[in-house]
Amino acid sequence: MAEEPEQYNLTAIRRVLLQSFNTDELDDLFYFAETVELRVARNEYVPHDSLRTKIRKAMDYCERRGLLHQLVAEIEEARPGQSEVLRAEARKAERAQLEAEERARREAEAAEEAARLEAERLACERQEAAERRKVRLLELYRNAADRLAERDWAGGRELLIQIEEMESGFLDVPALLQQANVELARAQQVDGLMAQGTENLEEGKWWLASEAFRQVLVLVPDHAQAQAHLQEAEQQEAIAGSLVKGQNCFRSGRWAEAIACFEAVLEVDPKQGEATGLLEEARAQERARLEEESRQAQEARDAQLRQEVLQAERTRLYDEGCAAAQEKDWPKAIKRFEAVLKIDPDNLDTANRLAHARARRDEMVRRSWEEAGFGFAQFEDSPSSGQDLLRGRFRQEADAKQPQRTPARQSSAAKSGDWGTVRTLRGHTGKVCRAAFGPDSNWLVTAGEDKTARVWDVGAGKMVAELRGHDDKVNCAAFGPDGTLVVTASDDGRARVWRVVTRQMVAETKKHGTWLGMGWQAVIGAAFFPDGNLVATTASDAKVRMWDPSSGKFKGELDGKDAFAVRAYCSLGGRYLLVEHKDGWGRIPRDIQTDKLWTALRQAQMGKFAAALADASLLAVPEPSFSGDGKKAITAGDDGVARIWHAATGEIACVLNVREDHPVRAVAFHPNGRWAATAASETVQVWDVDNGTVVTELRGHGNAVNSVAFGADGTLAVTASDDGTARVWRVPAGQ
Repeated sequence: MAEEPEQYNLTAIRRVLLQSFNTDELDDLFYFAETVELRVARNEYVPHDSLRTKIRKAMDYCERRGLLHQLVAEIEEARPGQSEVLRAEARKAERAQLEAEERARREAEAAEEAARLEAERLACERQEAAERRKVRLLELYRNAADRLAERDWAGGRELLIQIEEMESGFLDVPALLQQANVELARAQQVDGLMAQGTENLEEGKWWLASEAFRQVLVLVPDHAQAQAHLQEAEQQEAIAGSLVKGQNCFRSGRWAEAIACFEAVLEVDPKQGEATGLLEEARAQERARLEEESRQAQEARDAQLRQEVLQAERTRLYDEGCAAAQEKDWPKAIKRFEAVLKIDPDNLDTANRLAHARARRDEMVRRSWEEAGFGFAQFEDSPSSGQDLLRGRFRQEADAKQPQRTPARQSSAAKSGDWGTVRTLRGHTGKVCRAAFGPDSNWLVTAGEDKTARVWDVGAGKMVAELRGHDDKVNCAAFGPDGTLVVTASDDGRARVWRVVTRQMVAETKKHGTWLGMGWQAVIGAAFFPDGNLVATTASDAKVRMWDPSSGKFKGELDGKDAFAVRAYCSLGGRYLLVEHKDGWGRIPRDIQTDKLWTALRQAQMGKFAAALADASLLAVPEPSFSGDGKKAITAGDDGVARIWHAATGEIACVLNVREDHPVRAVAFHPNGRWAATAASETVQVWDVDNGTVVTELRGHGNAVNSVAFGADGTLAVTASDDGTARVWRVPAGQ
């Protein structure tokens, strides 16, 4: 780089960049530039810009900010020897510029002399033309004044327009022209309104006719014909309006209003036949309505009386039951409380008293038998004893408290109503692609099509952080193991690590490799390793890449066998990475120890898999999920089926037939290992994987569900949907 600044030739710099760099190399030139301002030049690009477009935008950016010398220095460092070529081009351009300036000076002097002579000639011609125009203007002015005096507004207006076109503002022409325009417009408007009003009057359009005649009278208050026509139109309009209003009231059952309207029509026009017939029918309907209201009022009074009688009976039975309980007459108390609940089934106080009375009655019976020398064990040996009835009822009540499995698809847990929406999180302006809880389930993060990730306080249902910076859809977001960091993956080809509290980006990964030299690969998934020392990303280039979350430095990768048919996802909660091959899913063991990790990945590149889930030949596959103990995995796809696998052997443990008409878009294991959730269309189903039955269905989203996940403690679930919301669901305890 030269010691003193020089004026570089912009065309030469563009030519050097075009000949010496391709698109990726040009991106790297600015991405790794030493000058910070040069790095910002990449923000000028938009997706699908060609190399020439990117060079032009970068040159314009550098020229505006005086960064050409820094750019030449970066070019020299990337391609040594180019700066001397640029200096030679600059000196050559400078000499050419001096010669051009000399030629331009001589040509300017000659042109100046010629212009002076031409200006003198034109001045003489303009003076002669001005005198002729003045004579013509005076002649036209006199003719126009004569026409206006004769009230020939159209003729005078034409002459005034000619004068205005020849010389604007001549004498008082603008005022005369305005007067002529006003008078001419008024006459034309009056004629048009009268014709319109007369036509509407003949066609029975009374309201339109009235409006037209009113406007005429505004322009010409003493217009006799307009006054007569207006009176006729208003009378007909009043009749039509009352008739239409009466018909509307008649159709809607407002008989009293309809009667008033029809009577008003007949007062103006007693021979109106339609109004006469409708008036009689409306009067008959009104009489029927009054009779029905009287009957309903009587029924209401009767019902109120019956309710008062029942209330008095309920109070009597309740008081007798309480008195019996006070006297420890439990059979009588039970009988009275049961009678109260028949009248008022939702009376919680009575239900509690009934339960207490039954318990005391049973205890009293049990004690009496024990005092007689019989124990509960003896009842087991004495089936003929009268206490068998009591023991059988005890068993029935105990069995009723246990969950019952039925052959139907939906088990009894779904009928409890305990599964329900806790929060609906709104904020994304597009589809929500993913939702995941933090380590303690108090926070969760969502990834959206609006290029943002958002962190939410689950308890308050409020957004606490908005993470912006990606240039395309955010496909995935996940918390780190300590809950302070979040990693996001985007279609812009990058993954970013954020600090939640400050909302600042901590690190950014380089883009996954390009495909056939075009663009970059979208990053589909991202997750932290359990120790928080590595971040794994998966992309459409069939690779799992490992990164340092504090610096974004590349640490290693797991390559796929076929970039056109393979995608990869990582599951970091267990002992395996799961990689999708064109014939299904392969499971690759890994160790969390750093010194053993790379060996496992290299072995995986050579095709040494622990097991192959060969039956899962799928086209559209959601991210798989492992059970909390790492012993099972769940996969699904567009065949509407989800499969549960034994992680140790790769054998199918259970097949869940979710939906035949929709692909399964998301799967997740509950921490208890007994439940699994599947999302197809707008519905999420929770399955008991032991018997393949549906525990419950979560409904509420207005569009397809893209993601489902459970909290670490298993008490909450979250779903993300194309309807732009994420929903937090309550998971019943003790199920």
